Parts: sequence; C-alpha cells; structure tokens
Amino acid sequence: MYSCYCYVKHYAHQCCADTEQGILKEILAGRIDFTCDPWPTISPGAKDLIKNMLRQDPKKRMSAFDVLSKC
Repeated sequence: MYSCYCYVKHYAHQCCADTEQGILKEILAGRIDFTCDPWPTISPGAKDLIKNMLRQDPKKRMSAFDVLSKC
C-alpha cells in the first residue's frame, strides 16, 4: 500500500536510503519518510494507516483484518 501511494522505495529516508544498506538501516530503525512527493498531498488518515501497518512491534501492528476494516 505504501508503494501504491508514493511509487518510491519503502523507508526512503533522504539521508541514508540511497543504497541497499541504507534502506536496511532505515527499515531496522522504523523510520518512514513522509516528506517527499507525493506524501505532502496524502491525507493524514492514509499516513496513519501506513504507519500502523509498518509498526516494528507485531503486537501493535495492524492485522490484515484491521486494515480491511478501515477501508
């Protein structure tokens, strides 16, 4: 869903994610960059959904059922 919204690599944090190692570092840190296009035009609710789907702690992460219930 994240890719559908932004058409860029997941966790594309500008300062580190130019390489595979940088992307892995961002994934492990749980950082998501919502500053690049098209994120400024995406609704806060959609960003919240993405954040909740990508939480590092599986107990806090939304299940597929929870995601479908939001749609």
